[in-house]
Parts: sequence; C-alpha cells; structure tokens
Amino acid sequence: MGLFVSKERKNKRRLPKVSKGSSKRPGAKDSSDAGILRFRDEQIICAIRRDLNETPETFVLNNVLMGTMFLRNYQEEIGRAAQEAKNAQESSFWEPNVVMEKANKNVIYRPIHGRNMAEPLVTRRIYVPMNEYVDVFDPENDYEEPQEHSSSRYQVRIEDSKRPGFVKLQRINDLADHDGISLKDIIEAASSNISGSSDTDSISTSIGTEPQLLKEQNADFPSLDDCFVFRKIKKADVDIQLEDLDYKNLKEEDVFSVVSYLTSRRFMKHFQKQVFQKSIAEQLGISQNDVDHGMVDRHSPGKIFCNVRDENGNAYPVEVLPCLKCPWPYKQTYQFCEGSPGAKTQWPTDKMIDEVKQYQCVLVPKGFSRKRGDYPEGDLEWEIHFPLAERYLEAFLLPEQINCYFVFLAIFKEYIQPSTKGLGVVPEHFLNLILTEAEANYSNWASHQLGPRLLGLIDRFSNILSAGKMRDFFIRRKNVLKNRSAKRRLDIANKALHRIKESPLMMIIRALRNVRYTSGNFYPPLDYKELLRILYVKEWDDMTMTHISDKEDEFFGSVSSLDEKPKFKDAETQLAYVNARRQKQKLVERRKRLNDRKGSVDSINDDWECEKHLDRPKKVALLKLFIKHHLEMANASLRISTETQALFYLKQAWYLTRILKEENPLWADEAVRFLEEIRREESKIIIEMQTNIRNFGSLNVLNLEEERYEVGDDLETLDDVQMGLDNCVHRPVDAEVHQQVRNTKVKLKTLSRSFSNNYFQEEPLEDIR
Repeated sequence: MGLFVSKERKNKRRLPKVSKGSSKRPGAKDSSDAGILRFRDEQIICAIRRDLNETPETFVLNNVLMGTMFLRNYQEEIGRAAQEAKNAQESSFWEPNVVMEKANKNVIYRPIHGRNMAEPLVTRRIYVPMNEYVDVFDPENDYEEPQEHSSSRYQVRIEDSKRPGFVKLQRINDLADHDGISLKDIIEAASSNISGSSDTDSISTSIGTEPQLLKEQNADFPSLDDCFVFRKIKKADVDIQLEDLDYKNLKEEDVFSVVSYLTSRRFMKHFQKQVFQKSIAEQLGISQNDVDHGMVDRHSPGKIFCNVRDENGNAYPVEVLPCLKCPWPYKQTYQFCEGSPGAKTQWPTDKMIDEVKQYQCVLVPKGFSRKRGDYPEGDLEWEIHFPLAERYLEAFLLPEQINCYFVFLAIFKEYIQPSTKGLGVVPEHFLNLILTEAEANYSNWASHQLGPRLLGLIDRFSNILSAGKMRDFFIRRKNVLKNRSAKRRLDIANKALHRIKESPLMMIIRALRNVRYTSGNFYPPLDYKELLRILYVKEWDDMTMTHISDKEDEFFGSVSSLDEKPKFKDAETQLAYVNARRQKQKLVERRKRLNDRKGSVDSINDDWECEKHLDRPKKVALLKLFIKHHLEMANASLRISTETQALFYLKQAWYLTRILKEENPLWADEAVRFLEEIRREESKIIIEMQTNIRNFGSLNVLNLEEERYEVGDDLETLDDVQMGLDNCVHRPVDAEVHQQVRNTKVKLKTLSRSFSNNYFQEEPLEDIR
C-alpha cells in the first residue's frame, strides 16, 4: 500500500500522462491534464459571461454569495464535529448547532436602520438531559424491562403516540393505590379516543398571548411525583378475548386498565422552578438577574428563553430545553434508515446512517399543540429530537450548502423574525430544508452558480409554507409544520418570501449587509455601498466608448502598467495610445464628478429593477469591484484559512479578469495588471505547497482521481491517510500539511488539480489567459 492511497485505489482512473515530445493534430481534443483543466475553465467563463450579458442580476448575486463568509476555516471549524458528536453523548449538556456556534463567534446581525442592536445570527440551543431523575425504558432496544423497585429513580416505558414524532412515557414502578383515584384524575378511554383531531384539521389562527417572565408565572410548580397523572386505557387484548369474558359479570377492570403517565406540561413546570432556577442556570453560567428575566411562551412549549453573558459582559440569547435521553427510535425512523423502495441517494451514505443510528435521541416535553382542549393527549406527549444526529450530518454538508443555510438565517433575522417573534417558522426548519435538498442532490452545488440554487430553495420553501406540509428529515411521516400553533405566522413568513422573490437581489443584499464581522482579523466585507452605487447609477447610459482597432487592442493587451513608458513600433500606434488614454482619463474624471454630486447611497431601493442588458461601463465597474474583492478574499484565505481556498478565489478573480479583458479594450492594461497580480500570488502559493509536499515525503497527488469526490465512493482512503501519517512521523512535517492531509479527499483532489495545472501547462501564461 502506498503512503496515502492503496494499490487498488491507485489503479482506478489514473490521470492521463503527458508525453513531452508528443504533438497534437490541429483541432484534435486535448486529453492532457492541462487540456482538461483549460476546457473546464472555458466552460465556467462562458457560464459567467452568459450570466453577465443575459441575466446580470444572477451574475451579481452569485458573486455576492461567493464573497460572503461566515466561517473562518471551514475544514478546521467543523471537521471534527462528527467525532465530537459521538463524545457529546456523555456530556451534561447537548448542543446540536456546532456550525452556528462557530459562526456566531465570527459574525453578528446588526441592522443599519431601525433596531440597531447586535444579535447572534441564530439563538443557541442547549439540551439538558434529566436522566438522573428518570430512567427511560425503550421496548424496541431494551430486551429486559426493569423490575419495579430496581432503581430509586422514576422508571418510564416509551409508548407509541397517535402522532408521528411523538411518544408517551408510561410509569413502570408505580405503587399508587388505583382505588383511591378520583374521577377527575381519569379521562375516559372513549372520550380520549375521539378527542384527537384528524390530519386535515385546520390549525388555530390566533396569535395568542405574549411570552411571560419566568418569575411572574402564577401557575403551581409541582414536584416530580406530581408530574405523573392517571389515565384509564383499554386493555390491548380485550377484544381478542371477548368470547372468554363473563358478559353477565363483566366489570370495568376487565376492559380497562389504569396507568400512570409522565406529563410533558407538568414536567416542564417542574424543571422551570425546581431544577433550572436552583442548579442548571448556575452550571450554564446564567446570572440570577438573567434568570429572573427568563421567558416562557405557551406557543413554544419545552423551552426557556434567557441570556448568557460572555467574558466581556455581552448578553447572548439561549434556548434551554430539558429532555430525556433514549435510544435511537428505529421504528419511527425506518424510512430514513432504510430509504424509500427503489430510491438510491448519494447522501447520507450507508456508513453514515449506520453511525447515526448509534447516537441517542432526546425526548422534549413538548406535546402536539392545537386549540386548547382539542387534543387532551397533547399534555402526555413528548417530541423526539435528534441533536447529535444533526450535529454529525452538519459536518458532512458541503461549504456551499452551509453557506445557503447561513443566508437563510440572515433572511429569517431580517424579514421573518421581527413579525413572527420567532414563532411559526424557526431556524430548525431551514436546516431541515438543507438536509433534505442535500439528500436529493448532494453534488450539484457549484460555487459560481449558488444564486440560482438559493432562489430555488426560497421558492421551494415558499411552496412548503403554502401547503403547510414539511417532512421531517429523520421521521418521514412527521409534518414539522403541523405542530405550529398559529397558521397566521406561517402566512406572514410566506409573504416575506414572496417579496424576496419579486426583488431577490436587493432583498438578499439588505439581509447580508446587516451581517457584520466581529473582528478585523477576518475576511474583508464586500463594499455594498459601492455595489449599490454602481447598480443604481443611470448616467452611464449616455457614455460612449471610443472604438479601438484590432491592432490597438493587441497593443493594449501587452501593456502591464500605466506608469511604465511603453515602446511603440510606429507613430500611428503611439497616437492611438495617447488618444485612448485621454478618453479613458475623461471617463475616470466624469465618474469622480458623479460620485461627488450624487453622494453616498445609504438605503436600498426594494423597487429597483435590474436592466435586462447592462451598459458596457456598468459591466466593467462590476467586474472590477468583484475582481478586487476576490483578490482580497484570496489574501485573507491565505492568512486565516487554507492555500486551497486562496487558489479558489484567485481562480474566480482570473475568470472575471478574462471577461474584463475581452469586454472593453480601454481597460485591457488594467486587466493585464490584475492577471500579473493573480499570477504572482498563485505562483507563490503553489511553490509553498510544492515545498510542503516535498518535505512531507512520498505523497504523489497526481495519482489521485481527477473527478470530484463522490460520497458514494469508498471511504477507506481516509484510513489510508491516517496510516500514512503514522508511518512517517519521523519526517519533518509542516503543521499546515498535517492539516491538509487529514482533511477529506475533496481537498486532496482540489490540490491535485492545482498541481496539474502548474505541472502540465504547456503554453505561456499570457497566451492561456
């Protein structure tokens, strides 16, 4: 076995070798590595040029999304999330949104206009397992039911509920005297069976009461023993044994049994008063003042809303959810685990599903909520959540999928949350949408075409809200929107999405502009002020561009700097150069006068409509803006992220520079300067990567597969990588190389393509670009 790839893997789809002395027939397809890369580059350039010429709004949106970052180093910040999910099972508190926890350290949400208060992009969720008080027995996974009195803790058995995604907890070690139970404590089985509403029932449309302060609630806070209630239920086998019953002397005990259930509503009240305020708040670092200002909302049962403070005293909201840990509910998640008949998906893989099934889930004291009194069993039900499974799967999402998730959260903060107060649509719905879309199509998330993908997700989510049906990712029979207590809030959220679909670019820019970076040692923010000025300006319609002949165009392509004294072949060429420079200087001076007269653009016009075809000066201005920003992103990536990401942004800048050079000959000299800067930075990065690889040892990245990594491929290569690291620890290894090699095959293949482009390049850089 080689250092990183086994022999079997090496023999699969090797890159074609290039013969130094080979010559190709004119018009023949170049099958070399450099030829393949150039062909791919030309395809991407054609797609970008088509967007710029035919759908400029899409072009701008793609580059805005590409130039917005939420994580410092994607691989470093979430690469270990899968392993952390496994270790978190023994933790006192569970937090599912590891990705968001990292993002909240890098960005905040603070509107420019209106409420100018800094908020995290998403509220932190903390699950608090309470299994030290209650033992949960699952008949699906536990073969032997615990005996009564076998534990000093309360013991409950999981029982199926009528609603998918919910269960009831029946007490096992119950010594209560059933004869002493009053009638008011028992709900007749018949009335309980007919009280549940059907799947087609309408959800309540009332907004309801406002949240209450935790300390001001008037309700009693029961002890844990008071959280159990008695119910009279029909015996499971009574109908089968009907002929054996003595119908003349038939008693109620022959047909019904009295059992005790742990109610979710009373348990939540017990947690609020007896557990959270006395012990959990202190363990989470929540001050008494913040505890006193904690909130509860009957429309969001199972949660306590309060603040925690960082070392600087800044307050950040959290949601505290008490829960009970239990094994993975295979019966409820059968479709997720086994898949639909005849359906085959790339993601999640069978290996990932097997890993997920080893994680525990939690039961949250949140019953199926409808109109008050419409569904009495709602007080007995507990909702199944999968915080560790979510945490694990987030680690395997592509960066583009995570980026769409973040943009959805920014849209939620800007347009939905202020009207719905965080009820109805919640951030978990967006994660559910991203997971579902990743399962349906894992690989088709191109970075340079992320705008149409995001708009497609917005349209899909709008249709979901209109239908009021959204399938849970893990429990496929569960409708996550059916348990929302106010349909009106879903309609409000859908109206916001409709406004975004009418003016997507401006609405998304408004949301992203309010996402601020928390540190100067991060990526450079996009200059939205300059972008809006370019988009809004109309005076460019009257500008005319001087015609330049093909000979003059050829000349401008060779000039590298305005400060260098050019050499001319004849006087005519020199005269053409001087005239072109004068015309260009006039355009620059006119642009400066327009800036001084127009002033800054501080507000966004939602009614703005993008032209179907942009004027050439506006195209040039947009291209230059995004080229400069991508170059800045490359420099920042080299400083705080990886060389691979830096090369990615240099490549994007190179694509736009190629288009700039072809778009307007007057700016050809500036395009050449951009190309030279890109070439210098790229050469510097590749030389550094070559040095790292040589220092590392016998890693031959050119033997890796050319195709992009597919999740369905063999995953054992990561084990080979780890074994290779263990076998060469005696060699001097740069820390950055260690990090690169430990990352996924995706990164290694990207590295391979970068080296291939450098090694097999047969033409001068100026001719290729």
